[in-house]
Amino acid sequence: MKKFLDCISIVGATPSKFHGTKKYVSTGAVATTEIDESEVVEVTYEDRPSRANLSAEAGDILFAKMQGTRKTLLLDSETEENIYSTGFYAVRANPEVITTECLYYLIDSELFLAQKDKNCSGATQKAITNGGMAKIEISVPALSEQGILVDKLKHLTQLIADKKKQLNLFDEIIKSRFIEMFGTLSSNEQNFEVLTIESLCSLIKDGTHQTPTYTEDTINGFKFLSSKDIMSTKIDWSDIKYIPSDLHEKLYAVVKPIKNDILMSKNGVNYGVAAVNDTDEVFDIYVSLALLRPKTDIINPVYFRSAINSPDTKRQFDSSIKGIGVPNLHLGEIKKTKILVPPVDKQNEYVSFVEQVDKSKFYIIQMQILLRLLIRAIQQKTTEVLL
Repeated sequence: MKKFLDCISIVGATPSKFHGTKKYVSTGAVATTEIDESEVVEVTYEDRPSRANLSAEAGDILFAKMQGTRKTLLLDSETEENIYSTGFYAVRANPEVITTECLYYLIDSELFLAQKDKNCSGATQKAITNGGMAKIEISVPALSEQGILVDKLKHLTQLIADKKKQLNLFDEIIKSRFIEMFGTLSSNEQNFEVLTIESLCSLIKDGTHQTPTYTEDTINGFKFLSSKDIMSTKIDWSDIKYIPSDLHEKLYAVVKPIKNDILMSKNGVNYGVAAVNDTDEVFDIYVSLALLRPKTDIINPVYFRSAINSPDTKRQFDSSIKGIGVPNLHLGEIKKTKILVPPVDKQNEYVSFVEQVDKSKFYIIQMQILLRLLIRAIQQKTTEVLL
């Protein structure tokens, strides 16, 4: 067994002064092992958030400090130019003990996460510290074996990336079909009805304006969604937060999401992105989300989502953003936004096409899940962590 601190050096520095802007990557902008560009913001040196205070070099590995948070990045020549949140640790492999890529896969393993979580400390939000990392002991393969391990994991990782490209292609096919069937708002060659979002909804509200107190109790707590959990076609349930039941009761009495509601991001880089709530999940929402309840007798929720995510709607949202700083859509501007509304039977025809494409996407997503499970199995077998 080796002490984790014997395998790494803790690195990272305060960013040097720069002109213009740089990309700021918060912990919320990282989805497990990838940077979500929709959550990245451009900042100046003078006006960057106080947590935007970490820079690192290509070959360095970043991982989230917070307990229960699995976010790992291996920086390259492009991502080393970003500024990162101080919610990350930056470490560098000790080449006499472990290769950079082997260390990356070890830190990204379930076993390392469990060891990290076990040694977190703090009164409110627990996180790993230098003292906590000093308690972690790991079993490291011999240097001669690490290359074989990394090759296997890199191959599986590449297969997952290939599956992601296939999913992106299907998304582009759906977008193209939307334009083929309905055209654009500006041309409206088929003379479809044009209505405001307000007239298409029976309810438009946003979530709580107060920052909630979160809980680590995922059994008795309730799911709490914000803009980071909204993707272009779906809700991402993989990295959500939870709130205590007493707070949930208060929030749920004000905004009660139901199946077929549209959840739309109001602010941040991904403002205006909408997803359909296609489940019966009980959850609450933050102010960064708008809840739109469509009148299903005149608009299909899936068609509504696609219309909101269309370039026509994005242009309208863009024109309503005022000033500088974090983009923010007000409910009043959302309500005034215009949407093409074809006859319901034509909407349903489009939705049938989307559902067929989604079936193909489902099998690809299942393959991704299986590949990730295989990676976890190899990590667990090869890089055992002392628990």
